[in-house]
Amino acid sequence: MRYLRAVFSYGIKRGYLTDNPIGRLDFTQWPRCEIVTILNEQVDAMLNHAFENDLGLLPFLIFGFFAGIRPDGEFQKLEWLNVKFPEATIVIRPEVSKTNRRRFVDLSPNATEWIEAFR
Repeated sequence: MRYLRAVFSYGIKRGYLTDNPIGRLDFTQWPRCEIVTILNEQVDAMLNHAFENDLGLLPFLIFGFFAGIRPDGEFQKLEWLNVKFPEATIVIRPEVSKTNRRRFVDLSPNATEWIEAFR
């Protein structure tokens, strides 16, 4: 609904529409929840399971757990050319970043080893 609201607002701005039908809807605000910490044993189990059974899931887990890549925006638009293997760095492009700024994420040694095992 948020995407539709943005589309209709764009239509109003361009003069294609006079009213935003989404504006009449009520949106529920979700309360912020306490951050949940995943235990090391659970992370280890997930990584090993992905390595043995679902190799495509492994980079998602590695970059999420060890590099702090945001799963909703940044990871979905991350491309392998943004992962700099010799430097052990991930480049988050401005158009992907939540703050619209380029940022560099250093890969820890354990993340680098997992990625090498994946490769």
